[in-house]
Amino acid sequence: MNILLLTTNYHPVVGGAETYAREVSRGLARKGHTVTVFTDGGADGPGSDAIEQGVRVVRDSRYGADLHAPDKACWEQMAFCLLNAIDRSIDLSVIDVIHANSHDMALLGSMLKMATGRPLAATMHEFAPDTQPFAAGRCRLVYGCLPIDTHIAVSEYYRDKALRFGAQAVELIYLGVDTKRFHPQDRDASRRRLDLPDDVFLISCSARLKKRKGLVELIQAAVPLAEKLDQVRFVLAGTTSSASVRYAQVLRRLITDLGLEGRFELYTHLSHDDMPTLLTASDLVVQPSYAEGLGLAVLEAMACGVPVVVSDTSGLREIVEHERTGLRVPPRDTEALAREMLRMAVDDGERMRLGQAGLERVHRDFTLEGMIAATERVYARLTG
Repeated sequence: MNILLLTTNYHPVVGGAETYAREVSRGLARKGHTVTVFTDGGADGPGSDAIEQGVRVVRDSRYGADLHAPDKACWEQMAFCLLNAIDRSIDLSVIDVIHANSHDMALLGSMLKMATGRPLAATMHEFAPDTQPFAAGRCRLVYGCLPIDTHIAVSEYYRDKALRFGAQAVELIYLGVDTKRFHPQDRDASRRRLDLPDDVFLISCSARLKKRKGLVELIQAAVPLAEKLDQVRFVLAGTTSSASVRYAQVLRRLITDLGLEGRFELYTHLSHDDMPTLLTASDLVVQPSYAEGLGLAVLEAMACGVPVVVSDTSGLREIVEHERTGLRVPPRDTEALAREMLRMAVDDGERMRLGQAGLERVHRDFTLEGMIAATERVYARLTG
């Protein structure tokens, strides 16, 4: 098949939607399909058209000139200039199936479908579009009115949202983890690569720097552990893509105000390619979010055999069964979070048991191979 994947952002931008786009496109290319990714090249950048890991990645930046052309209406260009970009870059006559990877790309994909007759699949990653201005209209349009042949939901959370707003054909295909990249590795070697001491108990969290990720509570929960355990250290690997640089400053100030300097590090320079090293260097991974659509970072930790403590909320319940594949605590409950982190720090046997159970869970239900095969079946049905 010849597949066109439309995605707002793409690797090396870090995030669940971006990782999904990368893994789906590369996985399908490995299976012999021709895959083209159309994505943002940055309105002020040079743009590019290159083969990356077997995938043609078109990073368009020429839309910036269309937006600001003196003979064009900017608002009109905001709605339609990507059609010009597609027309310049991609021969749609050879495309068999279109896959949109967000609300905005579903709009673009729908116009392409209606112009060409090609089938359209869509995967939505927007966590809370129903809280945005005119949310009912936006969500009913995207889920219930656009000519999308199949909505691919990466978790029950996203499936239920699609159904609630009128989607007719919804396929649940869980996010898959690349277990060739995320797998148990030598802990000490990983620490050497990150210049981390061998003898500390390392608790890490990987998250976009947003309030809903519960990062303030994580920093607050670190205080009693730092008071009780001399060797405990924390690493928050955060990204500010679609997040707030100012919020990163707030977190750093909180670390200083609570006396955690030297015990709690905030890394903003790590890429997704660095995550296997950070995870395998960790003794415990924590995800204290107020809510999650699923929790890819948690799945990646589990695939590395690292035990997890997560909030008892939304998509994280789909991954972590309390006391079986990890531990869950009430969201925003700093005391409970600190208590369970301390429990894991002092109980080696329980930590090993939960880490092994989490690893088995990923290999049973959340593999990249399973996700790619299921997606391929959806495409085959749409094109058959």
